[in-house]
Amino acid sequence: MKTKLYLTIIVLLFFNSIKAQNENISPEINKINKLVNNYKTDNTKEILTTFLRTALNNISAEDKSFSLNTTLYAIDSLLGHPKNNNRFLKQTSLDLKLSLGDNSKFSDFNAGFTTSIINKKDLKDKYLEKDDRLLLEKNTLVQADVKKALIKLKFSDTTTKEELDQFHTAWRKAESEGDFTEFIEDFNEIDFNKNVPNYGLSDGVYESIVNNYKKGKDPFRIAFNEIAERYSRKLLWTISPAFEYDSENNQPNYLVTTKLTKGISGSVERKPWELEVYASFRISKDTVRIDRNYDNQIGLISLGVNKILLENEKQEPKMEFKFFTQLEHQFGNNEEFNNIFTLNSTLRINLFKSVWLPITVKYDPDNGNFFGFFSIAANLSD
Repeated sequence: MKTKLYLTIIVLLFFNSIKAQNENISPEINKINKLVNNYKTDNTKEILTTFLRTALNNISAEDKSFSLNTTLYAIDSLLGHPKNNNRFLKQTSLDLKLSLGDNSKFSDFNAGFTTSIINKKDLKDKYLEKDDRLLLEKNTLVQADVKKALIKLKFSDTTTKEELDQFHTAWRKAESEGDFTEFIEDFNEIDFNKNVPNYGLSDGVYESIVNNYKKGKDPFRIAFNEIAERYSRKLLWTISPAFEYDSENNQPNYLVTTKLTKGISGSVERKPWELEVYASFRISKDTVRIDRNYDNQIGLISLGVNKILLENEKQEPKMEFKFFTQLEHQFGNNEEFNNIFTLNSTLRINLFKSVWLPITVKYDPDNGNFFGFFSIAANLSD
């Protein structure tokens, strides 16, 4: 009778474990999204903020400015509305900038928005790639079987309720911390081939899962970390139309910008590179003329690479270096403007938490001029 009761308890625990962990796949996807944001470079967050970004730009230059970029999702949340996972709200930001001229007087105001044309960095459960979702689901099943095998191994008909409770408490703690070190000896006694099916996983993947358990690691946690790494290096392409009011010339100017970035190498542990392409077109007044005009029509194109130099123990970027070339061309009737080609670099240093110090140096090889300025920026998350 005790044996039947014991087997019944094991079966119920097994199926409840599977049900609970399958229900937790969506919360795990939310954790993956948070990891993706942690792995993103500050360079990427400058292109499209994840929630809210403020910055003091060009502090050491004459044309300093203050900028605020906030997603529609952030605005919606700050207004006290329930969290809305609408992709458009999360992938569209309102961009405001106040520029200061001589003597720190207001010179112009810029307002616009940024929205993603392609954003493969941020995932939602219905957009999770099939192979990734299957990997999470199969890891869930494997982990439930491992727990079942441990119960069979450690407990018998004489097991008390207190002993079972202690086991479940220790297991939940190991799951939450992603650390199964406490169970290493027990894992090495399990016959995985007999008690833990591979659920269609390839031999290599299954063997890796087994080895990780035997080392006290959490294969489920490792799986969603790897998924987050891959998504953090995927393609992001944005477009940003903006309106600028020029108080000095008392007329509006117009600007449209598009930016593209994509990781091009390695895992986050290897401090990967990312490619950035940037283009813009700005229409403004030719100040040589007194009358209202839009003869100053400048196109800009930039190509560069960004490299993570330092990370913390969680593989979050703490220092970055970007090298990029930039070409400006006059499309309007402003004959005094010559094409300008510059070689540029930006060093980004994480001062603490979400606060960064970008230091940019520009070199004009045609005229032999160096320009240097720094900014300070803060990225806030939800």
